[in-house]
Amino acid sequence: MTSTTSFSNTGNIGSTGKWIKRVSAAALLGAVAVLIGACGGGGASTTGAPGASTATLAVLPTTTAAYGNTSVTFTLSGGKPPYTASSSNSSLIPISTPVGNDGKLTVSPKTPAIDTDVTLTFRDSSTAATSVTATANLKASTLSSSLTITPSASGTQCVGICSGGNGIASVQAVVAGVPGQGRSVRFDAFQGDFGFVAPGASLSDPTVATITVTTDNQGFARVVIRAKNAAPSQSAIIQLVDVPSGEVRRFVFSISQVSSSTEIVINPARFDWTSPFRDACVISGITNHYISGGIPPYTVSNTSPDFATFSPAIVLTEGGAVTVITKGFVCSSTGVSFVVRDSTSRTASFIVSNTIGPSTGPSVGSASGIQPPTVTPNALGPIACGASGSAFVDQANPTGAALTLSATSLEPNRVTALITNGQLTATRASNGVGGGSSVLVRVSNSLSFTDVAVALSGIAPFGCGANAGAGTITVSGSASVTVAAGTLSPQSIAGGTAPYTVVSSNTAIATVASSGASAFTITGVTAGTTFVTITDATGASTILVVTVSTATALSITSSASTTAQSVTAGTSANFGITGGAAPFSAAITANPFARILTATISGNVLTVSVSAGPPLAGAGTVVVTDSLGATLAITINIP
Repeated sequence: MTSTTSFSNTGNIGSTGKWIKRVSAAALLGAVAVLIGACGGGGASTTGAPGASTATLAVLPTTTAAYGNTSVTFTLSGGKPPYTASSSNSSLIPISTPVGNDGKLTVSPKTPAIDTDVTLTFRDSSTAATSVTATANLKASTLSSSLTITPSASGTQCVGICSGGNGIASVQAVVAGVPGQGRSVRFDAFQGDFGFVAPGASLSDPTVATITVTTDNQGFARVVIRAKNAAPSQSAIIQLVDVPSGEVRRFVFSISQVSSSTEIVINPARFDWTSPFRDACVISGITNHYISGGIPPYTVSNTSPDFATFSPAIVLTEGGAVTVITKGFVCSSTGVSFVVRDSTSRTASFIVSNTIGPSTGPSVGSASGIQPPTVTPNALGPIACGASGSAFVDQANPTGAALTLSATSLEPNRVTALITNGQLTATRASNGVGGGSSVLVRVSNSLSFTDVAVALSGIAPFGCGANAGAGTITVSGSASVTVAAGTLSPQSIAGGTAPYTVVSSNTAIATVASSGASAFTITGVTAGTTFVTITDATGASTILVVTVSTATALSITSSASTTAQSVTAGTSANFGITGGAAPFSAAITANPFARILTATISGNVLTVSVSAGPPLAGAGTVVVTDSLGATLAITINIP
């Protein structure tokens, strides 16, 4: 037997007789080796009618790493179809469908308790029932099959993340059924106009394309993502790598260009400062007001410059914030308005008030001859819910007057403060109510005082515990989502009261699966439209419209625009890969041309090279496989 499945165009074999004499013995030895491997040492047998040209049965890939809930496709060639398949461990890799007419079998492995090898045996329908095996190395260490992306801005009509907006992406690592604590997980901006905010960086700093974080005690890895300003609507891809095991997963999410019909939303829309003293309003009260909706950039203006300072005057991205700091020179119980204008001249406003309190306070500054206390550092935080921050307090006393240092929080229902042995401790309440992003603590010596800003971590409105916020149920900030068939779309639930139930009205079009207390994943099945209903513990519900689009087929581009290409011996040729899901891999089918053909892929470019000798004429096959297991066989004709 001298021909293989790659010989698709025998008219291009220039010297068939010589070639057969040169390689027939090697080809027969190859056939014997395959049969011995498949039959445990049994003798070789030929297939097909006497004198017929039958290709050796082969499978790709022969060995592959596999993970639970991630499909793997094996492709058969040669032998005599139809083919059958069996699994050495049907509980981990069940064979639920027959091998297709195209020689492909797609399996969906289960997650094992420990790393486990499973052997798949494929047989053809020849008289001798030739067989070949493939090994799937199932990994117990896996990343969750769903990724949760929670937008930081609410009240918008975006699908997923708005252009210029921010969000938190989280995924759970599981090892042998237990949350994987302390594992390194790398996030890559694989495709799309977005990046990651590095730890410690502000939301206005440039993003990075890759970032590695460590999972928490529940196995969750979390990063902040930001879509580029004015990014067009698109499907973006985040790639996750479980560094210890090398497992790679990719998740598709949506970036939506903000429409000019979207109203500007400011959170909080109003904040009221109240001083504990009746002779002065709050000095250096700091609040952050987050802007979403409209079309950035946003310009901010203030109707009373003596009331407060603010920055920045231009907010470049959706989800960005303007910081307001009260001066304390002007008190206003009705509040002062700050106007926000987007790039289409749409406007919205927020209000900050500053009111005097009921008690008589100490004198400000050094009018009494006693300087205010010195606090180092003079700002604390950001402090998490239930956590504390501390600073040193020093008091100069040249007069020898009896002075008593005390600390008073201007919002004691959110932060409490005390001074012990010259140390200020500010503690954030575990169930503190929402409000501004900072709280002022006044350090007094009974004659003069110093205000210290305590920054609070989290996302507006900066409440804790039961006060973290509820309200209307929303799904990833949108009423609709588009998913490609065969892909996943993680969604996050906000508002309402957990737990939630999620149901698809037509599982033939899209299925849903919970992936956390407030997250679920949509899987596109086939093209069409269905409705997903999300219901909370109180019976309140909302509906998400899900449109499933047709997946793009894997193909190549070249001047010939066909899967049959010609490459002359001693040369190379490049072909563009379109469709499918990157990254791609390439392999040469097991045939005599494997020793003179090489195939490599860089990005979306396939390079096929043919060595200069010894001379062979005929056709070989290069199989391109994408990250979802889809394959494309390309015939390489060698003149």
